[in-house]
Amino acid sequence: MRKSITFILKVTIIMVTILLGITACDGLFNSAPEANAGPDAEVLVGISAELDGTGSYDADNDPISYNWVFRGLPESSNLEIDDINNSNEPIAHFTPDVEGTYVVQLTVSDGKASNTDIVKLTAKNQVSDPTPIPTEPPIETATPTPVVTATPTPVVTATPTPVVTATPTPVVTATPTPLVTATPVPPREDCVTIYPENATIIQNGKIWQISDGHSILLAFEVYSEAVTALNVIKYYGMTSQCFVGRPDPSMTYYLVNGKSPEGAFAGEDAISFNPASLQVVYTNGRWKIVEGSLWLMDFDQNESEARRSLELILHYGFEYICYVGRPDASMIYFRKDGIAPTATPTPPPITTLPPIATLPPIATLPPIATLPPIATLPPLLIIAE
Repeated sequence: MRKSITFILKVTIIMVTILLGITACDGLFNSAPEANAGPDAEVLVGISAELDGTGSYDADNDPISYNWVFRGLPESSNLEIDDINNSNEPIAHFTPDVEGTYVVQLTVSDGKASNTDIVKLTAKNQVSDPTPIPTEPPIETATPTPVVTATPTPVVTATPTPVVTATPTPVVTATPTPLVTATPVPPREDCVTIYPENATIIQNGKIWQISDGHSILLAFEVYSEAVTALNVIKYYGMTSQCFVGRPDPSMTYYLVNGKSPEGAFAGEDAISFNPASLQVVYTNGRWKIVEGSLWLMDFDQNESEARRSLELILHYGFEYICYVGRPDASMIYFRKDGIAPTATPTPPPITTLPPIATLPPIATLPPIATLPPIATLPPLLIIAE
């Protein structure tokens, strides 16, 4: 009996180990879905506008989910995120309330990876009473003016004035003052050192963490996102992880030897912007960094952290904000255009799960104690009447 129980436990352990390995590999080789929010268009104020994400697809034919949110609204608009009808469907609707540009983001996910796309809808007021085309007035015939012949004036020949040649003044050429370019003072920063060559993925319960042997850098609930983030760190050779505001930073950015990462990472999810066009604004009760009608970062009520973040973006010349996993990104980093590293990222080996502990043998119950014999009751006494 004991050998049968031991055999069943061993088979169970092998099956669980195989299932866990398959689950981890499935996240590694999964292809992220492609998001398509449709073409930019013009819409009318007060008329329902359609958002069409049916062009989105998943290369693995996995079922995908949809999520529509506003990323930018006209300054005088009173719309909120909840004002998008059917926001979790392929086709959604909203009604513009003022003129201006509405920036809407579509996020699609197959449960393992996600992708986003942005569509811009420009709302204009309806024209209810077009101005009629004016009728051209009748052409008036002008009365010809009689030609008057002028009497010629006699020509008077003037005596020429002698020309006096002035002595030229020598030109003094000023020596140009050399242009002195000021070196920007590095901003105060809150950074920790990263050792990218030692970075690896470790498992802590149901959480996947990236560690460089000195500190835990990031934590993920999805293994494929942990793999992507590790490849990003190694691809650029990131040496610093920096924060604005802690313990809950409103901005996290990464540096490579004190400079911005450069060049694109294959398959990255990125939004480009012009750093010279960014502004810190207070809109709808929150501080944000925006570029025109597109908002990039939300700082809630923290104005100082918003302005500090813009200062850092300008200092390092960031031109792209990049995401690993959306809509709730597990890693955000900034970069700029330039020559990408030549190294090709390779997926890390799958971390070996800790062995499942062997259950202890079932304890043998002690034998049931034999109850003592029931004492024989004495005979009843019969009392004579």
